[in-house]
Amino acid sequence: MLLALAATWPLLHAGALSGQESVRLSAGDSIRVDGEIVGRILSITGPNMTLVSREAPRCRAGEMHGDRPICDPAPLIRHSMDLGDVVIERRAEKSHLMLRTLAGGVLGAGAFGAAGYFIGPSVGFGRVEGCLLNDSNITCKTGEQRYTQEEIDRRQEASDHKWGAIFFGVIGGTATGILVNKLSVGWVRIQPILSAGEEDPWGLSVTIPSR
Repeated sequence: MLLALAATWPLLHAGALSGQESVRLSAGDSIRVDGEIVGRILSITGPNMTLVSREAPRCRAGEMHGDRPICDPAPLIRHSMDLGDVVIERRAEKSHLMLRTLAGGVLGAGAFGAAGYFIGPSVGFGRVEGCLLNDSNITCKTGEQRYTQEEIDRRQEASDHKWGAIFFGVIGGTATGILVNKLSVGWVRIQPILSAGEEDPWGLSVTIPSR
C-alpha cells in the first residue's frame, strides 16, 4: 500500500494549486479574504474595498414535535477593508482538468491494483468452487469438479490475486481521480492592481429617483 501511495504522490502533489498573480478586481468578483471571509466585491475606491458576504442562517426549533427547524434567510454582512492589509484569493482551476482527473484515475487504479494483487491472498475474496478428490459425495454438489489439494490452493490463490487487484484498483482509481480533481480546483492568492487614483472607483451604485 505504501508503494501505491508513493507511485501516485507526484500526480497528487502536481495537482495542488499554488502561485500568485496580479489581477485587476472589479465589482461583482467573488473572492476570499484572509482565508475566512468569502463574498462578492461591492465597490473598490483606490485601496479601499467593500465586500458583501453571507452569515450562517439563524435557525430555531420547529413549532411541533418532529417539525424541521425554521431558518431565517442568511443575513448579508458588509466588510470594509484596505487592500494592502489583507490576503485576497480567488477560485481558479488548472488547465486540462478532465485529462488530469482521468490520468489520476488510471495511475491510481494501476498503483493500487498492483498493491491489491499482493494483498488479495491475505485478505481473501471468497472460496473457489470445487471439491477435493477424497471428499464424500455428501459434501460435494452433484457434478461438481474435483481437484487435488494443490490444485485447489493454486486456484484459490489466483482468484484472490485477481479480485484483490480489481477491488483495490477500482477504489484506488476512484479516490485518486477525485483527489486530483479537488486539488486542481481551489483558491489562488492574487495581488490586486490598484487604480491610479481615487477618481476612478469601480463599484455598484443605485440611484433612487425622488419626487
